Amino acid sequence: MTEEKNSKALKILTAVLTIGIIALGVYTMKFYNENQQTISRLENEKADLESDLSELIIKYDTAISKNDVMAKDLYEAKQRIERLLDSIKGLDNTNYAAISRFRSQIKKLEREKDKLFKTVDSLSRQNQRLATAVDSTNSVLKERIVLTDSLVQQNEILNEKVAAGSKMQLTKLSAEGVIIKNSGDIANTKRHRRADKIRTCFTIAKNLIAEPGEKKLYAQIINPKNNLIGNNKQEMFEEKVLMYSATTKVFYENEELDICILVDADENNIISGVYQVNIFQDADLLATTSFTLK
Repeated sequence: MTEEKNSKALKILTAVLTIGIIALGVYTMKFYNENQQTISRLENEKADLESDLSELIIKYDTAISKNDVMAKDLYEAKQRIERLLDSIKGLDNTNYAAISRFRSQIKKLEREKDKLFKTVDSLSRQNQRLATAVDSTNSVLKERIVLTDSLVQQNEILNEKVAAGSKMQLTKLSAEGVIIKNSGDIANTKRHRRADKIRTCFTIAKNLIAEPGEKKLYAQIINPKNNLIGNNKQEMFEEKVLMYSATTKVFYENEELDICILVDADENNIISGVYQVNIFQDADLLATTSFTLK
């Protein structure tokens, strides 16, 4: 009877131990599987952290290359991310607490990035507005400079036209040899041996924009041998020297005015050939003509 009880107890104990061993094996397998899943999840989490940080670094590199104003702040923020990335790369995959802490730090860095990039965007828009305003101002200035240059040029052209138009204009310029009779009458001649003087006549044209008043005119008579005949005097006008044969003063009132000038000449200078006649007002040549004596 006692042996049967002992045998029965042994069987029960064996069954219990077997059940315990099976339960322990099942628990151990479950724990192992759960641990492997945790390690895999932590590895993925670590890889995600590294990827997120690498993307942040790329974004900072792009922002730094496009922004000079805040480049220093952006570079310092990028360095903090690089240090954090180096720390994560050297982290044990099973260190859940550290991975969780780094995830929190990354969220903080992302908020810092958003704030910095918002400031960068704001500054970029301000710079763009300023650049647009500067371009607009430069365009207006260029237009005004062009307009001013055009007005100056037009004014210079107008002044030149007024200056040219204000000069006295001569018409009907002629010249001839003349004989002075005892009676004082004057007769023209084509023969050089009979000529006592040279007479040149012309008409000052009507000119309403010319300045009226006393005008001094100079006659320059050059004989066929290229000798100046007459008084053979000179007048200085700034850097110009005018040699002239005779001069006359007239009072011009902007209306037509007929003028004649008699030029005395040595008989040795009155020869046959073509004579050149020039009429000046001061140093300005007003008209020129020629005539011939036989």
